[in-house]
Amino acid sequence: MSDKLIERINQYTEHLQYLSFEQHYRWKANYEELQNKSEDELLDFTIKTYEEDYFELQDNPKFIRIVRKDKYSNGGSAHAFVEKSTGKLVKTASWKSPAKKSNGELQSKYNLLDDDSFELLIEQADIYGGHLYVR
Repeated sequence: MSDKLIERINQYTEHLQYLSFEQHYRWKANYEELQNKSEDELLDFTIKTYEEDYFELQDNPKFIRIVRKDKYSNGGSAHAFVEKSTGKLVKTASWKSPAKKSNGELQSKYNLLDDDSFELLIEQADIYGGHLYVR
């Protein structure tokens, strides 16, 4: 596994963390009881609420599982898999396995080792994983 792959996975999860925080911040800003708070108070409230929300990497022989952890779920939820040998980012089929096409190939839309593909991933990423679906 290359250093570039680890770096790209970290950049991707940091971007997802930022998107999660940004969305939560906007949601809280629209919530009635927080309407009259200052920007600083709202930011402090959001940070305290989401300080336990993060992404964890779990290393397996063929894949790295990206797990989203938050204070509301036990153990977290699998967000995606990265194939170590190719750098393909794959949506999950279950906690233990990546999604595959009917012919057995991985359902992969992005490759973290390809610069253009990685740039497109960062542009299209959302915290719920909708960008991982192959259409």
